[in-house]
Amino acid sequence: MIETSKGLIQNLLSMVERYGFIPNGGRIYYLNRSQPPLLTFMVADYVKYTKDFEFLRNNIDTLDKELNFWLNQRTINVERDGKVYQLAHYDSESDTPRPESYLEDIETCSQLDSEDAKFECYTDLKSGAESGMDFTSRWIFDKSGNPTGNLTFISTRRIVPVDLNAFLYKAFKVMYKFNLILQKNDDAKVWHDLAEKWKDSIENVLYHQEDGIWYDFDLKLEKPRRYFFASNFIPLWAGAFDESVREERGGKAVDYLRSQGITNYRGGIPASLFPTGQQWDFPNAWSPYQNLIIIGLDKSKNGTAIEEARQLAHKWVNSNIRAWHENKVMFEKYNAQNSGQFGGGGEYHIQAGFGWSNGCVLELIHLYFRTKTR
Repeated sequence: MIETSKGLIQNLLSMVERYGFIPNGGRIYYLNRSQPPLLTFMVADYVKYTKDFEFLRNNIDTLDKELNFWLNQRTINVERDGKVYQLAHYDSESDTPRPESYLEDIETCSQLDSEDAKFECYTDLKSGAESGMDFTSRWIFDKSGNPTGNLTFISTRRIVPVDLNAFLYKAFKVMYKFNLILQKNDDAKVWHDLAEKWKDSIENVLYHQEDGIWYDFDLKLEKPRRYFFASNFIPLWAGAFDESVREERGGKAVDYLRSQGITNYRGGIPASLFPTGQQWDFPNAWSPYQNLIIIGLDKSKNGTAIEEARQLAHKWVNSNIRAWHENKVMFEKYNAQNSGQFGGGGEYHIQAGFGWSNGCVLELIHLYFRTKTR
């Protein structure tokens, strides 16, 4: 699997070399939207396992190129309490329907009165696809700014997403360490300073002291969206805070999970608590966010959070195993309400396979189900 992993990473690196970012898919019509910035972590895992520092040296400039795409093309300024912070959001900058979902996009945006409003709708649909969460109430607004409208009222670019900025913070930290390894100290300082800048922005714009959790920020209403989304927890995984508050943040994250009733679900952590029919909403539970939340809790050094992480891991693995025994396949998404039940909703039928479900459950088995020997 080492060579397979290396080959997959090289494919993605070649896309960055050619286009400056990783397109949303491998066809020409995906060139106006990216994938979330996760490539740096893939290289980090590969290098950690193989110690292939020559591979790192040969590709460090390409990783730099991808992150600079986000810095140059997807950042905005947010003013809070008289201070301006820089953060990122999703923004396709293309105002036509998605070719792969052309009819659906025409129908979704047809309810709007003006052509300009339809163009905005198309852009926000593509921006939502860029996020990987296509689609979710995170990107939807009713007239009061609540996530209870239908997909016609999507406004992805209006949101400063918690998870995107946590990914960028952690990527900057990894790049700092990479450059130290390669003895490129000047470049290391650039990435260190960017990481500190992003950590400060996340703390002051996205963290809610009263609720003890991070929230997406609404650029129009200039306030946090105080709703449960699985993505709220990603800064805990990324360590996007001062080390002195790590244990406290873990404890508050557990308190928030419990206050929202999330620990009562037998089939995993739901993507949201809004039953909109969109696939990234209730009751669907998605593998990547299970692992990110579980590992974030586990790394917090908080005893209650560590135990909660163990229980969540067992719950998720058991649900996957039950679904496998009943259906003889792994699924793209599962139902948080019922252990072993696959998910639904969205623009297409449930997919079997399934790459990230397989990888995530294997990681949790490795972390929580191995017999430890001396």
